[in-house]
Amino acid sequence: MTEQVPHDAIAAYGRVAKDYQYRTQYGESFFEGLASRVEIGTESVVLDLCCGTGAVAAGLAQYCKAIEAVDGAPEMIALA
Repeated sequence: MTEQVPHDAIAAYGRVAKDYQYRTQYGESFFEGLASRVEIGTESVVLDLCCGTGAVAAGLAQYCKAIEAVDGAPEMIALA
């Protein structure tokens, strides 16, 4: 059985998408630590669910073979 995220939650993230430009950026050490902690390697394929603006996917790209990033809010994808 598959549950879907309530449309209200997706719409809420869409409404705040424009404010993501003001968020503190992740530093390189964040991605290095994340890749190490979850054992991402050069042959890894990463799935980033609810990727938002794609900041985490972009930062991890150098550590893995491929990344698939998806988000339910079109406004977030437009900023990615």
